[in-house]
Amino acid sequence: MKYMKKVTVFLMVLLITVLMAGATSAFAYDFPKPKLPEDSVTTSKTEKKKNKTVTVNITTDKDGNFIQKETITEKISKKGTKTVNTFIEMTEGMTYEIKESEYPSGKTISEAFLKQDGVLIQHLYELANPDNTGKLTSYSFVEGTEWYSEASRKKDGTEYSMGKADDGKGHTKLVETTTKPDGTEIYISKITNADTEYDKYEKKITYPDKSSVEIIRKMDEGSLWSVKDVRDADGTYHISSVDYSADGTEVVIDDYLYGNRPINVIEKKAFKNNKTLKTIIIKSDKITEVGKQAFKGINTDVVIKIKADESNFNRIVKLIKKSGINKKVTFERITDEEDEDIFPGL
Repeated sequence: MKYMKKVTVFLMVLLITVLMAGATSAFAYDFPKPKLPEDSVTTSKTEKKKNKTVTVNITTDKDGNFIQKETITEKISKKGTKTVNTFIEMTEGMTYEIKESEYPSGKTISEAFLKQDGVLIQHLYELANPDNTGKLTSYSFVEGTEWYSEASRKKDGTEYSMGKADDGKGHTKLVETTTKPDGTEIYISKITNADTEYDKYEKKITYPDKSSVEIIRKMDEGSLWSVKDVRDADGTYHISSVDYSADGTEVVIDDYLYGNRPINVIEKKAFKNNKTLKTIIIKSDKITEVGKQAFKGINTDVVIKIKADESNFNRIVKLIKKSGINKKVTFERITDEEDEDIFPGL
């Protein structure tokens, strides 16, 4: 039983290692084998027949109790393809098999299978080409949760990695990262629930010159935020756009978001046709641009509250009206004192 605990730890380490390999698109991966106790004893026997070599390693503990039997079969085909199959029989019905093939072209294909009483627990697959392209996948079923990860590299240099977990109860988490040849990185994280209790989504785009980072978030309240973080010519950063949609009756555009950078722009069509909102609170007096139709189609009884001095209040109201908004919408200026009353503790 003590050895089985070590095997379980080995399985989790193997899973995490492969997921990490997938995250970095690392190929020519060496599949690990279960770690044997330090005081174990192994006896070996090797037989050679033409193009095939078979080695059998039997490992016991110091008292002679069986731990595992490892059979390694090596072959070389007439075309020069080298294959190595390693089959490990462990205690309590657990087996671990590794199949590795190396072709004359330099391409390698490796697979690993971990089974319990004949039932697949984990399957690993790797294809590595001599031109540094390839694919690595991992499937695991651990304690009721199904895991899948994948990593690949294309000829044009595009790298992709993905990890997915499913607990069998409708909860699924998916993480994807794509790195393009120009250095653009696209990161996507998504959590879903079959009962629609929550649905969280985040997409982050980092551009190669690091000039901007675009973030899109969908949270469990149903709100969808799109934030673009841009670096100006002078090297300073600011939030260039905010898109929002939700089922709530109130939304707050804070004065700072994402790294304490000021919000400067409300993107075009940000609140267009949102019929659920009753109150929009703008706490940033640094708004310099309001995109076209940002507030078009909202209800006429909506109140837009702006935290700013009188000069900035009038300026922002003018920007909003210019973008296109129903004339019946009400604008109110709020001060620091009023802000504290409306948002206690903030």
